[in-house]
Amino acid sequence: MGGEIGVESEEGNGSEFWFTVRLTILSERRAITPRKTELEITALAFDSEMRILLVEDNLVNQKVALGILKKLGLRADAAGNGLEATQHIRDAQTKVLDHEIPIIAMTASAMQEDRQRCLQAGMNDFITKPVQSQVLAQMLARWLAE
Repeated sequence: MGGEIGVESEEGNGSEFWFTVRLTILSERRAITPRKTELEITALAFDSEMRILLVEDNLVNQKVALGILKKLGLRADAAGNGLEATQHIRDAQTKVLDHEIPIIAMTASAMQEDRQRCLQAGMNDFITKPVQSQVLAQMLARWLAE
C-alpha cells in the first residue's frame, strides 16, 4: 500500500507501534478492508468533529488507546471511572453539550453482568480486552458513522 511500519520504544515508558498507508479520501462514510490476508486493517472515514469518551481505569492503557484513536483521526477524552462519567454525561441537568455522545466501555471483565451494568449505566456498548483491532474498528464504525 506504499506505506511504512515501525516501533518507537522507551525503557520504562513502553512502546508505540505505528504504520502508515496511502488511502483515498472518501466522500461518504464507509469502511475499506484491504485484501491482504496476512494483515487485516480497517480504514474508516470519520467526521473530523466527532468526539468519543474512552472509559479506561488503567493510565497506561488509557495512553495507548488514546494514541490509537488519535492515529485513526478521532478526538477522544478519557475517564477513569466510566460509570460515574456516564451518569454525568447522560444527566440532562448537567452542562454537557452532547448528552448522546457514544460511550464504549473497554474492560477486562467479560462477564455478562459487567456488560449489563455498563449498558444500564447508559453506555452504548462494551468491548473486552485484549481489544482486537478489527472488532474495535467495526464497533467504532457502527457508533460513529450514525
